[in-house]
Amino acid sequence: MATPPNTVWTYRQLVHPIPPKRNLLTITALPASPPCPTCALLLPDRRSATQQVHGTTTIPIDAYHQLDIFPDFLTLRVSGCDFCRLLRKAIRRAWGDAARPMMESGVTALVEGDDAYEPVFGVAWDGAVKVHRVGLKFRSFAAGSSPFEHEVGLAWGEAAGVSEQGGGVIVGLSLEFGPAADPVSEEGEVLAAEVGRVLHFKVYDSVGRLNTARDDDFVRELTAHADVESAVSASRRNLPSGDALSERNLGLIKGWVDDCTTNHGNACQAGTQWVPTRLLAVDPLRLVETGDGGLDAKDCRYAVLSYSRGTASSDAAIRTTPENLEERKEGLDPAELPRAFRDAVSACQALGIPFLWVDALCIMEDFEDRDREVALLPRTFGNAEVTFTA
Repeated sequence: MATPPNTVWTYRQLVHPIPPKRNLLTITALPASPPCPTCALLLPDRRSATQQVHGTTTIPIDAYHQLDIFPDFLTLRVSGCDFCRLLRKAIRRAWGDAARPMMESGVTALVEGDDAYEPVFGVAWDGAVKVHRVGLKFRSFAAGSSPFEHEVGLAWGEAAGVSEQGGGVIVGLSLEFGPAADPVSEEGEVLAAEVGRVLHFKVYDSVGRLNTARDDDFVRELTAHADVESAVSASRRNLPSGDALSERNLGLIKGWVDDCTTNHGNACQAGTQWVPTRLLAVDPLRLVETGDGGLDAKDCRYAVLSYSRGTASSDAAIRTTPENLEERKEGLDPAELPRAFRDAVSACQALGIPFLWVDALCIMEDFEDRDREVALLPRTFGNAEVTFTA
């Protein structure tokens, strides 16, 4: 394919993926892709939720059924539908692992060399594969039902948005795939029924579906394939925010911390009032020696940053030494810190946690100090309110 006219490349293209990767930072800026007519059937009728299991109900999508040919799965490949493309990738990745007769309980997966399955392995197969038995996991959250209600409420919007969704959210999708026909012996005996395996996907639900239509009207319009693209674009996807410190994500983190503090009791509490020798005050940014007085251990909330020392703190200038200790107690310039350190400081500020512990800053490059502080690491992590990882 010829390069478009007037295109100017630079060596920067060497570090850009082809095509640009889809992730949480980029996908929310992309328009919702229309499903193919088959995948349009996946939109749920929430009122049909059945089979209560551990607080989650299943919404069966009986109308969904795909047929394709192993190993290229060309139908999924050329459909132009993003979910078909995802499904093809997932099937190919999972192929060869944990397939079993789905209609028989207590049986093991097919394994090469298993005498019980040797008759099955010898049966000719035309390569036809079916994808079927789709179920959407629907979790309702009536007021006060569980801690999950708090998490979902913060992540997916206010009560009004929840009400529009039938009182809950779709949290997962499962489906089966396997040979379209059962292996049959020369005598006509079915050797293994419904051989296949199950795939599971996490789902991020949408809020504000097509106007205020009822679920059955919404599904009927889409499954009729009438203007599918405009109907789907009317649904606003609510993916996790690509900004780690977005209002939604901060609300989710605060909810986790509140739930831990309120409901977990001693399981998550250190049980002692103790603080590390040094902490980084985040506003204003400065190093604090907790033994200097002025800090009440009972009220001294701090976070810990866990990271790879081989990257973020490889520069010796970052580390605290006996020579720069007093200077750092006067203040630190955030611009001189690695990105991971700055992000941890920002997270503490956003969450209202006044102190941060980072080993490169809070342990001096001194043999005696290091030996003492390393021995205290279990207490340092155990007494922290939260731990950030980078």
